[in-house]
Amino acid sequence: MQASLKNAVQDRRVPWLPILMYHRVVDRVDAPDPYRLCVTASEFEAHMKYLCDRRFQVISVEDVARATADGEWPWAKPVVITFDDGYMDNYTHAFPVLKKYGLKASIMLVTSNIGGTNEWDRDSDTIASPLLGTDEIREMARHGITYGSHTLTHRALTGLDDTEVW
Repeated sequence: MQASLKNAVQDRRVPWLPILMYHRVVDRVDAPDPYRLCVTASEFEAHMKYLCDRRFQVISVEDVARATADGEWPWAKPVVITFDDGYMDNYTHAFPVLKKYGLKASIMLVTSNIGGTNEWDRDSDTIASPLLGTDEIREMARHGITYGSHTLTHRALTGLDDTEVW
């Protein structure tokens, strides 16, 4: 998809595509957040209300892939909402807001950690946080949330050779 999206942007079929990338949506930011990955639930709701009030068209990653493959771009004010890692608070805090406003989103899951915790952060000041389980993933999918892979184990792909990436 990246190559076709790049070509579509260069060909000016896609004039501008903002992608809002979130990680965590929490009650309050009071735990260590060294990577600045948290937004409060009230801030997240304000962001979603802003998009709706200004009539942005929230589309999915799959919508982008289809449109660029078809060579058509039917949106005047598109925006994509994504979440990296698949934290449980995406379900408890973000999902109700997305449903309230009827918005789509895509969550990029660390597939070997579904139902586990963010083990990749164990060497930082970040505390262990629960990740989405299969029940939450299925429920959210029934309401239009889509999923992609954020790798199997959250390793930094740029530091790996081709064999390790595969």
